[in-house]
Amino acid sequence: MTTPTDAAMATAPLVQNNSLPAPEGVERLHEVRKIALDRSLWVTAVAIAELRTLANDKIRVENRDRGPAGNRANDVQGVLGEIVAIIHLEKAFGLDAICHDLFSVGGPVDDVDISVSWDNRTERLEAKCLIWDASKRLFLINDEAHARSVKREASGYIPIITSIGSDIAIAGPKFPIASTSEWNIQDFGYNDPARSIELTRFCPTYLQRSWLEIRNKYLENHAESVCLKDDLLNILPRKIVAHRHQIEAELKTSTSSIRALAEKIASVITAD
Repeated sequence: MTTPTDAAMATAPLVQNNSLPAPEGVERLHEVRKIALDRSLWVTAVAIAELRTLANDKIRVENRDRGPAGNRANDVQGVLGEIVAIIHLEKAFGLDAICHDLFSVGGPVDDVDISVSWDNRTERLEAKCLIWDASKRLFLINDEAHARSVKREASGYIPIITSIGSDIAIAGPKFPIASTSEWNIQDFGYNDPARSIELTRFCPTYLQRSWLEIRNKYLENHAESVCLKDDLLNILPRKIVAHRHQIEAELKTSTSSIRALAEKIASVITAD
């Protein structure tokens, strides 16, 4: 398996740091980072996504409905992106500087994913994630969601790309909301258009690496390395429903880092 420190890598290596040392500062927002994932983070993403799906299915409008499997996969993708972005930003600014609604599972929240405050200023950010597989060639941002981000005065997107069950995610630099005006707008048959850009363009523009390098080094060889897809999308959801009240209690009372919380939630779900 290749690593980002291979001599053949033409650009500077991605930086990996799994602990919570002193905050690194705002410059981290302008760098590409490799974020380590483990089973507990994937389990937590599925747990929060499943609780959100149960709440959102009651009010989901027809053009946002992709069926049970599609809704679950989309919600896992969204939550995993928020988790990675929060870890990314915790390392930049420290736990106390971050405000987010990741733990809100009672229904939609009309706010940005993450707010970061430092030096008398605030960044309002949205996480946008792609859980890649071989069928996907585009990075998408739902057009309606984009309009909500503009209305919420979000200052930028944090792009994230990974593969299902992977031990790694790539978090890119913040990029301006307005830059998506250059993307295509496509409707894939649901009357629910999305802003789209080919991964061959997206990666060099927003992740500072070629698509070939991102795919070969950080996606293809890492899929299902810490969790199997079937476990995440079919087996775990049933366990999560059974432990719903315990999980919600952990979410409501948590004051710890995402990684510490994830270990608690994973222990609840895998205890039986």
